[in-house]
Amino acid sequence: MIVGLLIGAIATYALAGPSLSRTTTASMEVVTSTITVTMNSTQDVVGAYAIHLKNIESENVDAIVSGYANNATFGIIGQASGFAGTETGVFNIRLLYSSILSQDFFATVNIKNMSYLVYVLGNGEAKVNSTFTMYGNSAYMSARHGASTLVMGTYVAHASSAVSYVQVDNNWLVSNETWNVTSLVFYG
Repeated sequence: MIVGLLIGAIATYALAGPSLSRTTTASMEVVTSTITVTMNSTQDVVGAYAIHLKNIESENVDAIVSGYANNATFGIIGQASGFAGTETGVFNIRLLYSSILSQDFFATVNIKNMSYLVYVLGNGEAKVNSTFTMYGNSAYMSARHGASTLVMGTYVAHASSAVSYVQVDNNWLVSNETWNVTSLVFYG
């Protein structure tokens, strides 16, 4: 909505001397525009992101991939210990999650210390930037114990993520997600 407001001001200035005076009329137009981003949109995106993380914690791969648009991309970069890369499409994203959330890698997942910023961009697009700690039980190949030794233990990962959402049929779906793993430590 565009609102226009015309402000008129009349100022009288007395100049040096009792017989000289001058009247000046000044006008100014102030135009304000209102951009409406409803809290519902922001709350819906926050809700979609919270569900996404809960689905990762529950290791429910079907529920995880149901939150992605069909042509979405998911990438893992940084200190990702062998699972860095980018996958495109729900089928490939499903394969990636099936691998990393298996009993052979991240057997349990917990997410804590999360902070995030949500940007609703309009036109059915939004972004969520977050940082979090992920930890749990793990199985991993240990060079310390021999190249073919599977070691049970725990892990702690610190990451930041950038998640882009698109609105499809009143649902917010992930269109692009990148995790930057800043540290990943296994304890055995």
